[in-house]
Amino acid sequence: MLRSRASSWPYHNLLVHFLQARYFVELWPNVAGLENTPQNYLRIKVLLYEVIGLGIRRRLPTGGSQAIRILYISVHAILEYDDLRMLRALGNIVFPLGEYFAGGRAQGFRPALSWGATEAELLARFEATGCRYDRGPAGIRLSTKFVEQFDLTIVMHDPETLMRQWAALAVRPVVWRTIGQDMVGLEARMAPLRARGLRILRYAEAERGVPGHLGSEGLVRFHKDEAEFGGWTGALPQVLTFANRFVQRYPHEYAVFREATAGLPVAVGGIGNEDLPGALGVIEHDHQKKLLRDSRVYLYCSGLSIPYTLNFIEAWISGIPVVALAEAVVPHAPGYSELPALIRHGENGFIAKDAAEARGLLDALLADIGLAARIGAAGRAEATRIFGTATVAAQWRSALPRLVARARPWWLKWRGR
Repeated sequence: MLRSRASSWPYHNLLVHFLQARYFVELWPNVAGLENTPQNYLRIKVLLYEVIGLGIRRRLPTGGSQAIRILYISVHAILEYDDLRMLRALGNIVFPLGEYFAGGRAQGFRPALSWGATEAELLARFEATGCRYDRGPAGIRLSTKFVEQFDLTIVMHDPETLMRQWAALAVRPVVWRTIGQDMVGLEARMAPLRARGLRILRYAEAERGVPGHLGSEGLVRFHKDEAEFGGWTGALPQVLTFANRFVQRYPHEYAVFREATAGLPVAVGGIGNEDLPGALGVIEHDHQKKLLRDSRVYLYCSGLSIPYTLNFIEAWISGIPVVALAEAVVPHAPGYSELPALIRHGENGFIAKDAAEARGLLDALLADIGLAARIGAAGRAEATRIFGTATVAAQWRSALPRLVARARPWWLKWRGR
């Protein structure tokens, strides 16, 4: 606590008590332990101005306060759909540069989202200030005048846009939202921007173990609305999986999949799988949810070397029993998978170390619908607890104040806080 001594600075303790009472959790560490000196009085006074500014900029969508205006740059249509729905449901204004730019859908993996008068007005400003959005090689061009319309920018992955457009983006807080891709390489690439004020929003706890980890301002997991999934019946005795370009992207995993499912009825969703047994091609979102409801068991076997994927969450939260291949089936696996921490083997899912173990589990679940129902229900409950609406909404509410708050002035950083 504060070490006090007699001083001619009568307001010192008043300021300290204000900081303790009003912003204890976030800002008290900045003054704890300071002696009652003229120099520290000045520092605390400046900090007071800072927290008043922070309070003004919080503007969270609770208690009737003003919405946060977010520029959202995306490279993944499904994650964009989930994030936009969540952020807007929390009362924020979000202008997307991605799949849902100008209200359109290029890929059609998810339903359309509303594009109202506010978004139309921002689009007019986007065009009037010389900005450009191109889904091709030309990419994104932004102006400072347009970025100044927002409280912050969230950039999902997309290191190229971050680097090319940094000068325009940096007039407001810039947030890099990770998604598990190129985890080691991107920490090094983002280091120069981190030194210039880039904020980081993590998607997984396992990222802490990545070499060169740059820290973060918070964690917000991928979100799935549990009310949108569920109703599992398992009426179709088949093994289901989803993976785009399965063989090209995951050759080792596909080899294990083929061995584990030889002779079994399988259904494989995703683009680029036309020549595979059981290929379904591109399927609409409603058809995907129906397959998850009706299929007996899900074999998760793609994206094993990253913490987790949307593919895994959607299956797990649907109530279909999930058999996941262990990360070790991938040569030189880095050990970043969170599945061993999420799945309690034999209780809310299974982790199979090889094709033979996976086959035994698949046979058991295909033969015993009661076992499948029990495992699936436990998996759905755990998935809802970790990735469901209430949990992820709370994570966004916790993270947004830190993301929109302006950085502390350099003279407040001398203690290394």
